Amino acid sequence: MFDPNDFNGVAADLVNGEAVPSPACIRTAVGRSYYSQYGFLKHRLEQNYSGSFGDKGWHSQLCLVCSESTQKGIRKIGKALEHLWELRRDADYFPNREVTLTEAQGAVDLAVKCHERIRNLGDNDLHQIHAELQLLIAHVEAGTRRRL
Repeated sequence: MFDPNDFNGVAADLVNGEAVPSPACIRTAVGRSYYSQYGFLKHRLEQNYSGSFGDKGWHSQLCLVCSESTQKGIRKIGKALEHLWELRRDADYFPNREVTLTEAQGAVDLAVKCHERIRNLGDNDLHQIHAELQLLIAHVEAGTRRRL
């Protein structure tokens, strides 16, 4: 099985491997750092709650559930994921927004810290995230059905 954390190794190589990384390497590194931790948390949840995500990624919902958690450790994960997601969004969709080498290196470092926090989540933490995510997904899907 592929380990999503390998993405952060690729990101580190992209920003630390050349004397001056190209803008494409910097932008790619930001995205890989985000996906390393989103993928790791998603994997942890899917290990305990198969099918949690259905056929969608629920990126913003997962970030929201974690960042608004009553548990400090989960909230820190959420804030880190939100920051990485926003950088990734800017890097991928806003070519006029400069994404700096410092931001990319910061994303790599933040992903390393986030990985440790995700790795240390207990079963109760994962259950809380899963339960809140399922409530939010149901709410979003109900709103989508009403609009159709």
